[in-house]
Amino acid sequence: MALNEILVVPSLLLLIINISVGFYWRKHPPKKINWLYGYRTKSSMSNQERWDFAQQKGATNMMKSSLLFLVSLCLGLFVEKSLVGWSIAILLITTLLWVVLVFLYTERQIERQFGKAEN
Repeated sequence: MALNEILVVPSLLLLIINISVGFYWRKHPPKKINWLYGYRTKSSMSNQERWDFAQQKGATNMMKSSLLFLVSLCLGLFVEKSLVGWSIAILLITTLLWVVLVFLYTERQIERQFGKAEN
């Protein structure tokens, strides 16, 4: 197995984990506001209605944004084996983008549904 193909394995694992967690989270969202698990931001934790909405949207956005890992997986396979640094960069950038996209999309949906969070 070539080195850049080995670097694609973590991307595949992240894809599987993120989609699985997203499905589980959507079917079994946390019922009460907590600091342990779920989509936890100041906006989502301001009241129970926002919390419930954020859990559903967060799980959906998590699964949709996981397609970014699929793209990184494909890109990683096409990078020339001698340019392993590019494979690492693709994985790191797509991981960061995934986190940012889930956060931005979910926060935007909460704000559209409920308006700005009160302090």
